[in-house]
Amino acid sequence: MFSKKTPRRLRIAFAAVSFILTLTAFAKGYNILCGWFSLQFGAAFAKLFAAFSFPLLTIVVSTVIFTFFLGRFYCSVMCPLGILQDIISSFNFFSKKTVVYNFKKTRYLTAAVSIALLVSGWALAFTVLDPYSNFGRIAVSLFNPFIIFVHNLILPLQPMSSPVNDLRFLLASGILHLAVLSFIVFKWKRLFCVAICPVGTVLGLFSKKSFFSLSIDKNKCVSCGQCAQVCPSAAIDVKNEKSLSNETCVRCMNCLPVCKFNALTFARQKPEFSETDLAKRDFLAGGALTAVAFAGGLTFKPSSKASPINAENLIVPPGAGSQRRFASKCTSCLVCVANCKGGVLKFAGKHKPVYLEFDKGFCEYNCNNCSSICPTGALEKMSIEEKRLCKIGLADIEIDRCVTVTNGTECGACAEQCPTGALQMRDTENGARLPYFISKELCIGCGGCENACPVKPEPKRAVFVNPIPLQLKAEKADEFFRKIRAETKQPEPRQENGEWGF
Repeated sequence: MFSKKTPRRLRIAFAAVSFILTLTAFAKGYNILCGWFSLQFGAAFAKLFAAFSFPLLTIVVSTVIFTFFLGRFYCSVMCPLGILQDIISSFNFFSKKTVVYNFKKTRYLTAAVSIALLVSGWALAFTVLDPYSNFGRIAVSLFNPFIIFVHNLILPLQPMSSPVNDLRFLLASGILHLAVLSFIVFKWKRLFCVAICPVGTVLGLFSKKSFFSLSIDKNKCVSCGQCAQVCPSAAIDVKNEKSLSNETCVRCMNCLPVCKFNALTFARQKPEFSETDLAKRDFLAGGALTAVAFAGGLTFKPSSKASPINAENLIVPPGAGSQRRFASKCTSCLVCVANCKGGVLKFAGKHKPVYLEFDKGFCEYNCNNCSSICPTGALEKMSIEEKRLCKIGLADIEIDRCVTVTNGTECGACAEQCPTGALQMRDTENGARLPYFISKELCIGCGGCENACPVKPEPKRAVFVNPIPLQLKAEKADEFFRKIRAETKQPEPRQENGEWGF
């Protein structure tokens, strides 16, 4: 026979597995398990408005149905930020006080405004409020380096480098996010989940009248307050009304084992239908605010000229479509940053989305991690073949800065690193071999040439990649060179490695 502690123990076991699997999504080199985060409700919900698909709809609908039957178990078992809050709370040895709050108006308006902005094409609210994105910024900045350290300790012959190499970013993003979250948890426990999180609010509406619910038997309850003390979401009130709010209850099951009088039960409840308790004035005010948010989203989203987001002059990941589209969809969860093989994806905040920088690497020609694992649809999924033809930028040359011109040094590093053959070398009249573009239609802006250029990047290298406003499809290299050979009547080269010959 199950004891009263069994539901809580099962919840903790499932939450531990879920948390570990989610962390692997942010561990560079371990993206084989990244499919787990595709079950995240907030990410799937946001992605529906960026790239509708039936699998995404299935995830959203399944989570809603599960919540309707059993309540907000998602918040305590699946949500990584919710689980992290439980972990932080376990270190709060000094204060075990009962918290009392509801914030019904706040959470409804926050959810309505953020969803209205999302529908209008602006993911700004989800960048700030989405629990998965917030957890991602903490994980990439703090947890990911720890996982990489353990990996390198166990497998020193297969070392990994951290995607976070900027100390200012580490302090500003990771420590700041974790410090603010810890302060909220220590003072008000899961206030974020009850009053701020739009995902929790949406699921709470379905959990309010869930088929299986927690309830208090008022005849058995003696108002000792033990259950309310261990409740992280202030869902229990035994002092005044002996009531329990299934809307804000995150199904942690902490209350069941502490009740000595068996006054708390988790069982099937008879459906009760009642009118909403929001006043008419509040409803109208909330509707007006939501309408204003929707109109504002349409007016100021990054695809409009009035947008405050600086999306210009950035090289964005393949599959973004354009700088402005990417800025309107990206929630900065940073899972792409953690899993970038080339280590070129960066995040600086300050009203900028994720972008590419080729100072310490380049966009790997045979890698499509970022578009494959993007959970919000900011990056459209691309096959390896499609990614190889996606122009994310356009390279250019300032030949006067080339070391062959300035120092008379034989180089050619840029041409050697070009995966498409767009950049090649040719002899000049004075005997020097200089780089030139045989066709910029072949260039995909991967940054291989820029990264290989030995010229110091102050202000820029001799070969550099410029951003483009719209990502286009490059010409296929094998077809281009086949046409060139046909025109010049050259024989087809032998292909021993499956690639084309230049």
